[in-house]
Amino acid sequence: MKKTTIAIVIAISLITAVLLIACGNNPEGDRVYELSSVEENEYDYTKDSFRQFNINLFEDASYRVDFQAKGMPVVARENGIYTITDGVLSLERAEDSSELIAGIVSYDAKTGEIVALCKNRADGKTFTATFTQTDATASKIEDEGTKEDTNPSAGFETFIEGTYTIVGVNENDSDYTLNSFLVFTVTFENGNYTVTFKANGAPLQFSETGTYTITDGKMTLNRESPLAFLASAVSYDSENQQLTLQGKGMGEGANYTAIFELQDDGDAGFAAFVEGTYEVVDVEENAHDYTAETFTVFTVAFEEGNYTVAFRPAGAPMQFSETGTYTIANGEMTFTRESERSFLASILSYDSELKQITIECKVMGAGENYTAIFELQE
Repeated sequence: MKKTTIAIVIAISLITAVLLIACGNNPEGDRVYELSSVEENEYDYTKDSFRQFNINLFEDASYRVDFQAKGMPVVARENGIYTITDGVLSLERAEDSSELIAGIVSYDAKTGEIVALCKNRADGKTFTATFTQTDATASKIEDEGTKEDTNPSAGFETFIEGTYTIVGVNENDSDYTLNSFLVFTVTFENGNYTVTFKANGAPLQFSETGTYTITDGKMTLNRESPLAFLASAVSYDSENQQLTLQGKGMGEGANYTAIFELQDDGDAGFAAFVEGTYEVVDVEENAHDYTAETFTVFTVAFEEGNYTVAFRPAGAPMQFSETGTYTIANGEMTFTRESERSFLASILSYDSELKQITIECKVMGAGENYTAIFELQE
């Protein structure tokens, strides 16, 4: 029950951060900028024309604008994702959101002021207003879009680049365990890093990108993407090629530390599994002389923890299917069939570089199983 709860919390938090779905609960942002003045305009708007008008910036790179003119019965809201690069604030509004801010004129992290072009809801024209950060949120989070880790680590003198996949989670207040994550890998290459993250039970996979530097045996992470899953690099064990990282808790969860291990030949196996439709491309030598050409259709589609097999041998008058669910834990994939027909016997391996999955398949009728290789269709 606890694992299910963790997965649901992480999934909801991530989906909210990326898709920015407006809901009834609208907490105050990590940084709140309240309307402080309005430039002269054709509508004679002043600061007193509005019951509420503020910009909320959240630590997960999402933003929300709350707007209510005097006389309006409800609060209008705009949601989206923001970035701050080289001191320039940019807002990317969600497709299904109201448009309240037409553009950012200027942003000053030191004075805590945002000057924005605001959309007049009646005719779509704009007016200019200044928003000032509230004292209560003035020091909650950093004011740079590229976040620099302030907790450099040690032991990285012999660090080896490659793909590291999560193999353990230390005891933490959020009750995260290894099974809380369906996919969690970090790839280091030429001074850049990429995180691939998917919570167990979550419908979507996410990523974080940035650069890293190693100085005096310490690694510093500099995030460049909006979403953040890593807080800092803690330590490196060169003997076991294991990396300890501090992960960022999702939603209300606290940060935690996890251990990542270097994957041989850069292949992360099922820890880096990519959902999608896989089509048979090769069949290993077998007693039936089956080849990839034996099948007119043989695909396996993986989506949100479910799988569907489409199967039709060459010359067969009709197509068959198999459906079920699958899970990934400790680097292995297992599936549970739910349909009557069965074409898959077991999942053998996954090549994350070639995006190929090897499956032991059943014969229709009597006979030995055979092994087939399926490749992700782009």
